[in-house]
Amino acid sequence: PGPPSASFFFSSRAGVWTAALVPEAFHRRPALALAPPSPPATRTAYMERGASSSSSSSSAGETYRMDAPIARTSRDYGSTTAPAASVNRLSAEYPIDVDISDVREGGTGAHKNTLSTFAGVFVPCILSIFGVILFERLGWVVGQAGVLLAMLILMCGYVVVTITALSLSAIATNGDMKGGGAYYMISRSLGPAFGGSIGFIFYFANIAAGGTYVLGFVDAVIEMISSQTHFEVEEDSFWYSYWGEITYGSVAFFLLFIICLVGAGAYAKAAIFIFIILWFSIICAAGSFIFSPADPDIGFTSWSVDTLQGNMEPHYSGETFQSIFAVFFPAVTGIMAGANMSGDLKDPGRSIPKGTLMAIAVSSVIYFSLMLIVAMTVENQELIDNYFIMQNVCFYWPIITLGIYASSLSSALGSLIGASRILQALGKDNLLPVLHLFAKGSGKADEPRLAVLVSWVFIQITLFTGAVNTMATVTSMFFLLSYGAVNFACFALRIVGSPNFRPTFKYFNLWLSLAGSLMCIGGMFYVQALYAAISVVLMIALYLF
Repeated sequence: PGPPSASFFFSSRAGVWTAALVPEAFHRRPALALAPPSPPATRTAYMERGASSSSSSSSAGETYRMDAPIARTSRDYGSTTAPAASVNRLSAEYPIDVDISDVREGGTGAHKNTLSTFAGVFVPCILSIFGVILFERLGWVVGQAGVLLAMLILMCGYVVVTITALSLSAIATNGDMKGGGAYYMISRSLGPAFGGSIGFIFYFANIAAGGTYVLGFVDAVIEMISSQTHFEVEEDSFWYSYWGEITYGSVAFFLLFIICLVGAGAYAKAAIFIFIILWFSIICAAGSFIFSPADPDIGFTSWSVDTLQGNMEPHYSGETFQSIFAVFFPAVTGIMAGANMSGDLKDPGRSIPKGTLMAIAVSSVIYFSLMLIVAMTVENQELIDNYFIMQNVCFYWPIITLGIYASSLSSALGSLIGASRILQALGKDNLLPVLHLFAKGSGKADEPRLAVLVSWVFIQITLFTGAVNTMATVTSMFFLLSYGAVNFACFALRIVGSPNFRPTFKYFNLWLSLAGSLMCIGGMFYVQALYAAISVVLMIALYLF
């Protein structure tokens, strides 16, 4: 179409096609990324969602006429940015109709992504990492395994998540990253079968994690009722019963559900507020352990070399190294929280690597420091028996209680909003007959409200297990499998020299990715062979289906 002196120009990079209507005078200039469509079979350019799609219209059924000012060129595809004036003059002189299914920036009616590295990646990752384990199980891990093995567990966990973060950063810098996070790019690189199976595992991991965090919140509520209130409550009353616990968790989780229904903007604002509360609680907890006088009634000795020596070796009480690792590993997960928000970030390729690695660095320092502080100030048996030692030591216990509520509910909130966006991305690819129902979002921001509703129901179901340690073990299995799949995907794409895998992240190494994948799979079977086998079989079944 257009005058004889003009022609369509197509280029492919990172598995994404870009198109522009270019006069011959512009043939030596870089291609302009008007949208990421596949090569057109007719006069209208369109994009294929997935490897097998051949429809000439998008799943969303939206047509954008590219005669409005173009907000962005093909920087993400390796081309030099063309002058904006030339782009706008070209689009005005030779308008074309582009039928697409996912426009996130530019064009008429497109949703403008607004989240920065701090609000969109660093804060969600920190809130997911500093979950219920920090306040309720950190001392227990030190008491059971001893400070040396506890630090070894922590180190192993951070090695795995750091390698995975490097692979994730490679994925994030491999072209334009849309909603759905790592799943989006893996499915575009390895096809919908492999990518879809990983996507479902991501989804289940977030569901299990959400249940773990809400159950941790319930434990904190029960502890407050039993030891910190001034009211007389009978132990056999409703407030201590199983259904009472379900009620606490359900009411709190319903409030998180409302926030997610409002959208990413409400989540970001709530997350910043919770982030401030969480850090205030952590600082108060550390300060209390450092400066408070000894209190023998709760096993708090203040700084003592003898106390440290007593906490050096393991003192297992019905636990093993494997079971402790399974309970504690979710404490270092959460690195996908920022990637799950990729569709709402201003610059995913820059924000995801930077924000994720910053969150890993900051959280590792906090965890290692608190482990050492606890080991030097609290007697071993008290660490094993008392999940809420931080509350007992703190100069004003409601601060730590508020921190527990903030950490557990913020992590659950991140799991819910992350799971809903993964489900929406799976729905847009229509991998299963019913998934297309979740593809269409609401409003200009394309909020996945139906996916939020379904994810809320699934997490609500996990609350009926009533056991934090059990759900933490299940969460560990799914996250280890997810991280192993991400690392293996990056290794496979690099080792075969795939032309659509050209990450710009310079710290990516294929052999590190392979090592990370093997560590994840080996860790799964070492920790809990039965759960690991079930998880792997589930992923294979999803791939074959």
